[in-house]
Order: sequence, then C-alpha cells, then structure tokens
Amino acid sequence: MAETSLSIARSILGSAISKAASAATEEMSLLMGVQKEIWFMKDELKTMQAFLIAAEAMKKKDLLLKVWAEQVRSLSYDIEDCFDEFMVHVGNQSLSQQLMKLKDRHRIAVQIRNLKSRVEEVSSRNTRYRLITTKTTKIDDEAQFYMEDVRNHSATNIDEAELVGFSNLKKELLDMINAQHSDDQAQVICVVGTGGLGKATVHVQVEHLGKYIVEGLKEKRKMRKSKEDMESNEKLKIIVIKLVKKCGGLPLAIVTIGAMFASKHISEWDKLYEQLPSELEIRWQVVVTLSYNHLPSYLKPCFLYLSIFPKDSEIRRRRLVDRWIADGLVRARVEMTSEDVGKSCFNELLSRSMIQPSRVNLEGVVKSCRVHDIMRDIIVTLSRDEGFVYTSADNVPGLVEENFRHVACHGSKCSTVGMDWSRVRSLTLFGERPMEHGPPLSSPKLRMLRALDLENADFGVTQKELNKIGLLRHLKYIKFSMIKLILRSAMERLLNYTCWSETSAVKVPRRIGNLKELQILETVDIKRTCGKAIRELGELSKLRKLSVNTEEATEKKCRTLCKAIQKLSSLGYLWISAGDYRGTIEWLDSVSSPPPLRTLALFGHKVDWFRNLTQLVKLRLYGSALKEGKTVEILGALPHLMLLNLGRYAYDGKELVFRQGAFLNLRKLTIEKVYYLGEIRFEQDAVSQMESIEIEDCRLELGINGITRLPNVKDIFLDYECKVARLGMLEEELSAHPNQPGLRLAEDRSKHDLGDAGGPDEY
Repeated sequence: MAETSLSIARSILGSAISKAASAATEEMSLLMGVQKEIWFMKDELKTMQAFLIAAEAMKKKDLLLKVWAEQVRSLSYDIEDCFDEFMVHVGNQSLSQQLMKLKDRHRIAVQIRNLKSRVEEVSSRNTRYRLITTKTTKIDDEAQFYMEDVRNHSATNIDEAELVGFSNLKKELLDMINAQHSDDQAQVICVVGTGGLGKATVHVQVEHLGKYIVEGLKEKRKMRKSKEDMESNEKLKIIVIKLVKKCGGLPLAIVTIGAMFASKHISEWDKLYEQLPSELEIRWQVVVTLSYNHLPSYLKPCFLYLSIFPKDSEIRRRRLVDRWIADGLVRARVEMTSEDVGKSCFNELLSRSMIQPSRVNLEGVVKSCRVHDIMRDIIVTLSRDEGFVYTSADNVPGLVEENFRHVACHGSKCSTVGMDWSRVRSLTLFGERPMEHGPPLSSPKLRMLRALDLENADFGVTQKELNKIGLLRHLKYIKFSMIKLILRSAMERLLNYTCWSETSAVKVPRRIGNLKELQILETVDIKRTCGKAIRELGELSKLRKLSVNTEEATEKKCRTLCKAIQKLSSLGYLWISAGDYRGTIEWLDSVSSPPPLRTLALFGHKVDWFRNLTQLVKLRLYGSALKEGKTVEILGALPHLMLLNLGRYAYDGKELVFRQGAFLNLRKLTIEKVYYLGEIRFEQDAVSQMESIEIEDCRLELGINGITRLPNVKDIFLDYECKVARLGMLEEELSAHPNQPGLRLAEDRSKHDLGDAGGPDEY
C-alpha cells in the first residue's frame, strides 16, 4: 500500500540525510573531489523528505506515488550503504593510509557520483509526473471516519446474547451512569482498553443502538452452535478452543472469526482453521492497517521489524532495542541516547497496543512483549511487500525477487535462491542450521551486515566461520547461543560493535579496548584471556553489561579484573562465576569503588562488599556461604534492593530472619537448594513491601512463620522438593490474610507437608 511505502521511505531517508551530512564534513570527501556532490545529495534528500511528508497527508495516493516512494526508499538504502563504506574507509586509518588506498577511493567516488545522478533523476520524476501536491496537510479524516464507522457498526451487528464476556462490564457501566444521574453537572465516563476488546460494543449496547439491526441479521445466520453441541462433539470443542486461543481472547476477533466459521459446515472447519491467517489477513487488513497508518513514521520500521520473530515468541525488550540500534532504526536525539530512544519506541508501541506486555519486572517495567497472531500475520505481509523482512517460514516463495534488508530463517528449510546478500543488513537464524540454498553465514557477500543474531539457533559456528565473521566491518550486534571458540584478532576490526553475547566463556583478544562502542560483553573466560586484554576491559567506557568466568584463573588476573571493573562507570549488570560452589571470589573485596550496579549475580564463596552497592536492585548469590547476622544485616540495609535470590549453598544459617527495619524495598525472595536452612521468619515491620516468595529444594522443619506480618504478600510458591512444617497453619494464615494471597504447589500437597514440628507456636 502507498501509505506503508511512504512511511518506510521517509524513515530511511532521514537516516540517509544524517549519513550524508557526516560524510560531507570529512576532509577526505574534499580530497576525493566529491564533497560538492555529497552536499547536493543531502539538500535534494531533504527536499524529497519534505515532499514525502506532504504526500502522507494527501487523501488520494495512487500507484505512481507508491512506485516513486519505493524508488526513494531504494535510493536512500544505497546512499546509506555507500556512506557507511566511506566512513569505514576514513574512520580507522590515518590520512596517509587513506590516500594510499587509491582503488577504494576511486570505487567510492564513482558510487557517490552515480548516486548523485540517481538522486537528480528520482527528484525530477516527482516534478515531471506531478506526483505530490503540497496544499493539504491534515490527516486523512475521511479514512479515519470510515474506519471508526466500521468499528462502531461491528458492535451493532451482534445479538446482545452473543456478546463475549460483557455482562459484568455492561452492568458496571450502567451502575456508574445511574450513580451520576442525579448530579446537576455533566459527567464524562471513559471506556478505555486494548484495541479489539470491544469498547465500542459495550458503548453501543448500553446506548441500545443495536436493536434495530439485530432482527435483520438473525435471519442471515446460516449456522449456530450451542454449548450443548460443543459438549456432545469433542472435535468441535477442540476447534473452538483453538479459535479462541488464536484470537487471544479478544471479543472483536472472536465475533469476526466466528461469523466466518458459522457460514461453513462443521466438516470444513479443520481446513478453514488451517487457512485462517490468510482469511484473517483479508478481514483484519482494514482494521489493523488503520492503527499502523497512524503510527509516526519513525515507529513503523520498528514495528515491521517484529516480523523477524516466529509466532508466539516472547521478545525481550533488551534484544529488540539493541537490534533496532544496530540496524539504525533508532538514533540518538537531543539529550537522549539511542538506548533511551529505543526504550521510548518500545513503550510507545505498548501504549498503542501494537504489542502486548509479556513479562513485567518488580519495578513495573515491561521487559518482554508478544505480537498477537492476527497482528503478526499482517505485518509479515507488509514487510514482505516492502522488501523489508524476508521470513522463510511464512509462505514466502523460494525464489527471492526483491532486495530484502533483513532476513530471518526459521529452521533448516530456508531457501534464499536469488537473494542479493550484499544488501542484507541483519541475519537472524532460529532452530537448525539452514540446509541447501541457505544463507552464507560467513560469506564476504554479507559486507553490509550490521546484526548477526544466533541466540535461538540450535547449532554452533566453526572457528573458521567466526574468523570470517570478524572481517565484516559494519557488524554492530552479534549474539551466539552455542560456541566454544577463541576470538581472533579479526574481532578488533569491528570498531562499531555494540553487543557480543554468547553462553559459553570465550577468550578475548588484545586490543579489545579499541571497541569503544561495546555495550554488552558476555561471557569472558578470564583464565584464557591474557592480563593485557583484561586490563583493556576497563577502557570500554560504554559497557553496560559484563559477564565473566574466573574459574581456575590466577589471583593476579582476578585482581587485574577488579581494577578494570572499577573504571566501568556505565556498568549496570555484572555476572561473575568462579565455577561451582567451592570456587572463591574473595578477591572481589578489592573493588573499593564499584560501578553503579543495579543487577549483580555472584557464583562463588565468601564475599562481603555489598555495603557499597547502594543502587543495587537485584542480587543473585550462589555458593556464597553467607552467615547469620552481620552479612544479612548488610544486605538488609541496601535501600533499593527489590529481588534477593539465594541459590545453592548461598546461605549457611539454620534460620533466615527478616528483622524490623531491614529489607524495606524487597519485593521478591527466591530460595533454592539452601540445604541447611530450617526456618524462614518475618518479624514485625520487616520487608513490608514483600509480594512474592519462591522456595525450591529446601527442608524447612520449623516452617515459614510471620506471613501475617507481610501486608503486601500476593503469592507463595513451593517448588519441587520443598518441604515445609505446619503447612496447614500456613494455609490458614494465607486464607485469613486481607490480600488473599495464593499458595502454589509444584507437587502433590503430601510431598510438601512435613506435618507438625518443633519450634514456637506463635510469632
């Protein structure tokens, strides 16, 4: 559609203008004789951008305009690629070295002059065909009115008895109206919620506006299935359950799809369900497209980017924002870092209900999201039509006829015949390694690759592949799930790296300090990494997340690591493992001025430097062998601590007592495999903010006492192998608690209950 082409072109054009402005200021552009051409291109691109803004406001957008927008988009991509190569050429070399590489200079200069000619032609084409008028500026009110009319009428097309889940909501709304009836002043009652929940339906039914249409529609219903039909037909019941799940419980979706199925015989329902995505695409295209069209232009590519991920994926915010940054979809603004902008875009998509929250942390921050199936079916189509994302698992033809910028392969059957890999900017692989005609993981053809994401890949890369990946000069984001390799010196060429992440510890090379843009580094094998490289970790001033393994490392290397950690002023997450519970991290006490950590995970014996971590929010300890008394008092004094996870052998005491005035902000307590522990006790006015307690593989012979003193507790979960004395008393206390907190058991109740045991009868 023309709207999508315009918005994508406008977004990419903004990035190309920024790249052109940066390239024009380089001295090398003057020496190469192309500075004038670059300035000309920048000015022409800004003019095109103004025309695109005007075009988005036009009510009628014909095919010619769509084609022109696609040409602008393609041109913008090529300009970006050219200037990226230009900046790499001048960015890591002295002026004399740049002058020596005549072949590269000539090739880039020719590209710039050719691009200038293309800019002139595309710009003149708009004038020649009079594609865009600049008179109108308002949004398409006619389209908006039409869509609102469709939404409102959808509420009146349903018999009130068939409404899904509205009886209580309707009664509540009527009660609110009645409550205000006697008031002399006018009142406004707002009905809000996620798109598709049925706000318009509730409103219309309350207003009784649907009664004139219902009678006519009743005669049009060809088939109805009652509750009794479902109970007698197991196959029908299964299909209906699958349909409701497919609709995500959204009443508007259930009614729309239900009407489609009602017109078919039940014998056809299986086949119809398999065809559901394409059918939904037709029926929901108008509804979802309205929401999409009203997104700001900078949000549209970010939203389409979600089509990379498989159906039902839980997408971490951190992963998504880092990917947006690496691919240039979000950029820093005045007084905002690129990360802040990315988080803002994520939150805006949430607030517009384009994505749904999946996991929310203790601070109320959404940390991961999901895309509704209906929404995803449509954005996959939009992304494919715009040459934006090629997804192998979504019925895309085996022969690729477009120049896609982002490629995602879901499994081994990933045919990419005809793909122009030199234009691909991100490659994401899920599942098994692609077989024949799959993407060339370490091919030099991927010269413009910015992001390589193998986080969900079920295969590892070879050392040979890794060495070639290190030669990709534009790579900014790389994520592995299975790797046990050495990072060769080729890695130091990746000067724009923002993320290196993989699960197994690796040796990092010397000169890693040159990676000034690196923000995430996990996991470093300190034993195999030389002292000089460990010292250079302290030069990574933008590093936000660091994971290291110090198992069998010398004390000298560990103390060198301490000095490096003290220099990391941006570090908010630190993960250190000394191996199993017998490993020591006593050397960590030498970090006298720790960075502003918010999350800390320690796997090792004896450490006592928590008192300085005043900004700490999450703490995970394993093998720390903490003692009763002093250490617990130090932890309890941390003012912002919200999560405390005591893992295997983290605590040596027989009782864990939360005393008055301690742990004032603690929201969640997790205890696992703390074998000596016999009792957890909460004293008066302690941990007043506690909401959740999870315990696994512990034997609490004196039970969990003082639950009634936790005013905000909501949930207690006894996981596998957790045995608790006086479980019945605990259940009674929870039943009497004002919050009515839940008690969840992983196993049969008898496996958790130790019965009565010794100890105080009352706390």
